Amino acid sequence: MCYTRRGGIKMKICTIAACGRPFLARGWCGLHYQRWGRYGNPTATQHRTVCLFKGCGNKHTAKGLCDAHYRQHRSGQALRPIKYVEPGLTCASPVCERSAIARGLCDVHSRKGRDINIPVKVTFGRETGLYMHKGYAIVRVFTGWESRNRVVWVQHNGPIPVGFLVHHRNEIKLDDGIMNLQLVTRGEHKAIHNVVT
Repeated sequence: MCYTRRGGIKMKICTIAACGRPFLARGWCGLHYQRWGRYGNPTATQHRTVCLFKGCGNKHTAKGLCDAHYRQHRSGQALRPIKYVEPGLTCASPVCERSAIARGLCDVHSRKGRDINIPVKVTFGRETGLYMHKGYAIVRVFTGWESRNRVVWVQHNGPIPVGFLVHHRNEIKLDDGIMNLQLVTRGEHKAIHNVVT
């Protein structure tokens, strides 16, 4: 630790060469300590824009890491690649055809301790995250609430064009397996259900 005398008082100073500012923490002045907190390096002079983890490429959040890697760092875990689920994958459970959202499993089977060999029983309410509207299952998305059949279609096939609807082939509104969903125009949908306008 370096010391200096200022006004007759012996003070600790920053250990970074040629700095001379008063000590704050970890042997550095406030400026270098703040740089260490933001970029992971007390001598950094440029703002980092991408994560330091090799091959990540996500936007930098703190200590040179993206949000996901920073959470791993804060919880004391060894840094590892972030796994992203590719669109179009179904649950790895042999008894489920729902869309995969995490670890290759659907939202129900990915919960801690859930046996993947047990079929998903459709229940409703806060504990399952499944709610109903006009007979359709709805789920929470970033922009609000959306019909689960539309979310499943988008995960597997991409955006739904304007003027098209997602139709249940077997007409069971809770059967949102991708094999049961079909994209139809509004006119075709009316014809299927024999709706008189």
